[in-house]
Amino acid sequence: VGMVFQRFNLFPHMTVLENIIMAPVSVKKLPRDEAIAQAEQLLRKVGLLDKIDAYPNSLSGGQQQLVLIARALVGASQNILLDEPCSALDLANQQLVLQLISDLAHRQKRTVLFTTHDPTHALQVANQTLLLLPDGEWLAGESAAVLTEANLQRAYGLAVRKVHPPGSALPLLAPQFTIRR
Repeated sequence: VGMVFQRFNLFPHMTVLENIIMAPVSVKKLPRDEAIAQAEQLLRKVGLLDKIDAYPNSLSGGQQQLVLIARALVGASQNILLDEPCSALDLANQQLVLQLISDLAHRQKRTVLFTTHDPTHALQVANQTLLLLPDGEWLAGESAAVLTEANLQRAYGLAVRKVHPPGSALPLLAPQFTIRR
């Protein structure tokens, strides 16, 4: 199982490359050369190949998150658990990670379980969704059926609208709130 935790747990005394290949080489017994090749490929995919020799303290929070995702994927884990994988990322990197998650689940047929506070992410990527509601209640099922305006209003306590932007295949979920000045 490949895992990405919400808290960054990179080893500060190791480079990005060393952080990524440590577990696959020592625990999964992946040959070092193979682990390095996979790490380089993943770092290229997330736009961090130039940071391969950097130490975690020189990276932004979003870059550290991308390194953790790469670490979870080296060694080809069939099952991947991600706790808020987009939480520290800008919009472009959120889309990059969501595309990566989608590719893992839909093209590579891996099992991916991720948490998010942004229901649009679940709607974009997930086939199935578990929506936590107040008072310990929950809804589970196909994402489009679970992530309705009414269910999201119940979950978040504010109106949410599905918006279909022109040229977009998928709707966005937009909270309807007013900032009082």
